Amino acid sequence: SIAGLSCRTAACHQDGSVSFHQANSGQLLVIHKCHDTAILHMDVSADGKFYATGCDDGTVSLWNRHDGAGVATYANHTDKVTEIHFSPKNDMFASSSVDGTMCVYSLQSTAKAMHVLKRSHAVYDVEFVRNGELFVSADHAEIIHVWNYRTGKLVQELTGHSGTTKQLEWSDPKHLLASLDTNGKTILWNTQDWKTIRSLPAAPTSAPLLTISGNGKLGGYQFYEGL
Repeated sequence: SIAGLSCRTAACHQDGSVSFHQANSGQLLVIHKCHDTAILHMDVSADGKFYATGCDDGTVSLWNRHDGAGVATYANHTDKVTEIHFSPKNDMFASSSVDGTMCVYSLQSTAKAMHVLKRSHAVYDVEFVRNGELFVSADHAEIIHVWNYRTGKLVQELTGHSGTTKQLEWSDPKHLLASLDTNGKTILWNTQDWKTIRSLPAAPTSAPLLTISGNGKLGGYQFYEGL
């Protein structure tokens, strides 16, 4: 997992460390030794003050980016962490796990998780949308779930996938959410009203990787204009 921070990039490693690099040159800036087990995912807060890590044993930790000091460690997941994302408001972050749990954490009160939500299937991705007002989850049930992160209540279910939803990507300026399933099908959603914008057929690759840019380009192509 690789996270970006202005002119720097950060990467997590199987040896439990996190490294920060100069983006344009790749020069190694610093290495923080964080865990004794493999780190599978990480994210850096938008203001650059914190980063969060998720491990193969389910451990989630919050760190001070500048000196690598530990802020908090959480043991709500019992199996490998599948994703970690910070809210664009820099007030929350969320994690998901193979064990079907999703956790929301507050940066204002780091002693314990703010919400621990349980699904009956593995959860593969979580993403904050609408400037951090809501977060969405993708799991084995082929349904995307929209949650109020403050209350932990389910707001809406989005259907249309025929395979397990594995990846979510959010584009703030265009109010777009893109979701990808294991059959390669991609759906674009308008996060203002949660209506489907476009359903795209399976990509011509066996293992598609979903990316969406700020100007609404999905995988390098402009699929939707006008939002």
